[in-house]
Amino acid sequence: MGKVGRQKKGKASRFDPLSRPVVTAMAIDDVDEAPKKQLSAHQARHLERKRLQKEAQVLKLQRGKVSKADKLAHRGEKKSLTKSLNAIKAEAALLRNAPLPPAATTTAAEPSTFQGFSLPMPGGAR
Repeated sequence: MGKVGRQKKGKASRFDPLSRPVVTAMAIDDVDEAPKKQLSAHQARHLERKRLQKEAQVLKLQRGKVSKADKLAHRGEKKSLTKSLNAIKAEAALLRNAPLPPAATTTAAEPSTFQGFSLPMPGGAR
């Protein structure tokens, strides 16, 4: 390749970290306190929508983070509920299909000796 020209050689200098201005913690705090520009309504709605989308994404990711023990416990609860429900349905089906018990034979009841109350009737009639 050719020789580096005089102009390029003069511009190319080594990086010196000490030549940069020193930034203190106080200077950084002052930058943050600068009043922020008021956002337009469109920009505010856009930022709010993006914030809500990010929050929904975080919640969706958290929903999937269920421990294996909790999954197994939930599955066991579902199975026990299903078994009890099936048992109740089977019992109801047996009761629906069971024949009716035979009607009880009624024997003629003996007339009782009680003749009733003898209360005085109005008008003197008994």
